[in-house]
Amino acid sequence: MRATGKLDIKSISIKDNIFFIELFSYKVKPLIVFYITNRPDVALVAEKYGVDRIWIDLETRGKEERQHNLNTVKSKHSISDIAQIKPLLNRAKLMVRVNSWYEGSQAEIDAVIAAGADIIMLPYWKTVEEVNSFISVVRRRCKTSLLLETKEAVECIDEVLKLDGIDEIHIGLNDLHLSYGMSFMFIVNKMVFDKFYAQSAENGRKIVQIVQNTPVFNGQIAA
Repeated sequence: MRATGKLDIKSISIKDNIFFIELFSYKVKPLIVFYITNRPDVALVAEKYGVDRIWIDLETRGKEERQHNLNTVKSKHSISDIAQIKPLLNRAKLMVRVNSWYEGSQAEIDAVIAAGADIIMLPYWKTVEEVNSFISVVRRRCKTSLLLETKEAVECIDEVLKLDGIDEIHIGLNDLHLSYGMSFMFIVNKMVFDKFYAQSAENGRKIVQIVQNTPVFNGQIAA
């Protein structure tokens, strides 16, 4: 889930393994709650009880190798799940995480949009070129979400934030802390927020919506 709105950071600190953000001003919208499932019956129950996004997870490329020793969600969803669940939803949005950018990304994204996705998330990107290609393929046919989870992505975030067509950025703490060789995942948050805020202050534009927290499914972190 996440809080969204106008972000104006005064300070960031970590105390007793808890991450604190002090804000000058923050107009908070209701939390947006995610639920990962490809079961239509479960999706309907989740929507009934207030879940804002049903999450179909298509990412498989390289994930097992990166997270083989972690208790994280490794889904086996398919594009056909999108077409099954989308017509049943009245309020909740359908978000789909595709695979990281590869030679088959355009066909995969086109199929996901055709099946009815409201939001598409690009995971494990490392370059401005990958993000730009993703935006160009989506062509505003649905909302876009970037999953920032590599040190290479952090290093090029200044240039990425200058691109048009990004609706939100989700900080993927599992892969991001592994990318930096860290043992405690939440320490990377301060570094990433510092980068976002510095870039925003430099060019005078409001940064895109940031998703800080990570959804949990069956006691596992949805990485």
